[in-house]
Amino acid sequence: MHQITIPVTDKQHSFLSRVAKENRRTLSQIIYLCLETGLCLGYESVSMNVDKTEDEISQEDKDQIGLNKQIKNDYPNEPYTKWEELGYKHVCNHYSQDMAEAVFRSIGDLVTDTSPLNEG
Repeated sequence: MHQITIPVTDKQHSFLSRVAKENRRTLSQIIYLCLETGLCLGYESVSMNVDKTEDEISQEDKDQIGLNKQIKNDYPNEPYTKWEELGYKHVCNHYSQDMAEAVFRSIGDLVTDTSPLNEG
């Protein structure tokens, strides 16, 4: 038997591990599925409903989350439309399909540029 090993960055490993957890699979099983489908884990074959970590949420989104909480606390019985008038905006705390695809592209980019592997 032979083994294939590929280096990935800490962020890439974190993301793949969260995808595995979301799908109740091991990291190896997720990689097998990627190889099996020939796709970077399209939404059709594997759930990508993965929460962002604290460092993956932009400062702008953190500020909006704070404002949203304040609006909800100050106006708990008002309809959503009123909240929107007051500045409430939905902030997605999950990876979008574009974000997930970017992670997989960044893994593929390691073929030609391994410098990200040397970063903390």
